[in-house]
Amino acid sequence: MADDGLRQALEAIPAAVRAQAEEPLVVSPDPPPESGARRIALDRCVVFTSPMPTVTFVEGIRARADEVEELVAEVRELLRGLGRSQAAWTIGPSTRPTDLEATLRDRGFVDYEEAPLEPIATSMALMHEPPPPRDPAIGIEPVVTIEQLRTAKDVEVSALGLGTRDAAALTANLDALLELQRSGRSLLRQTLATLDGEPVGVGRAMLLEHGINLSGAVVVPAARGRGVYRALVAARWHEAVARGTPALTVQAGRMSQPILARLGFVEVAVSVLLLDRF
Repeated sequence: MADDGLRQALEAIPAAVRAQAEEPLVVSPDPPPESGARRIALDRCVVFTSPMPTVTFVEGIRARADEVEELVAEVRELLRGLGRSQAAWTIGPSTRPTDLEATLRDRGFVDYEEAPLEPIATSMALMHEPPPPRDPAIGIEPVVTIEQLRTAKDVEVSALGLGTRDAAALTANLDALLELQRSGRSLLRQTLATLDGEPVGVGRAMLLEHGINLSGAVVVPAARGRGVYRALVAARWHEAVARGTPALTVQAGRMSQPILARLGFVEVAVSVLLLDRF
């Protein structure tokens, strides 16, 4: 797409959708306590602890240059109190100060290279229906039973190569997730993809105010190249339309970014994820 076309496509995306794509945790509501996740809004950032003990985000950073040292200390103290020992700091175009990446690297922060995260996240948005999957052998079903939750967890652990602690935490959280979902209190949705009847892919998504944020999708290596990922995206588009918020946002990794671009997603921002161990 030419530069003019890219600019027009970006301008066609509402500002609220672009903001959601870049910093979804800033605009997300607080998760129910039973979910195993916590969203903590501090004065200068948002801290999000996932059910997985190694996966914690620091996002929406708005600080002055002379406040960075104090902010790092504040976040570390908070997370130590929650039993955490590392965090991913997300640094994008809206982050302040503008030289935060260099400042944090000088403090020993490094590129985030641990599964399931990556050092670069491309924020993207889609405002129209993506192409449908082509392979009739692909099946898509919402995850609504404990058996499906267990299957989805097994696919994720296998495809992402999660560590023992994170895999155990996901397993321990399944009953709570099911109850939250049945009571209508969970914003998390999972979709299970099958190929010839075998589970091969999972898509996670959050139902947010300005659309559905795709918060992770995996396909087992043996099933890649068949359109399973495309089918997961299409299913979540139809859900977004059905709930009256026809938009998808995502923070894409290096494998998913080119696929999403071919499906019509428009790049909104590029963020760096830095790992802080403490």
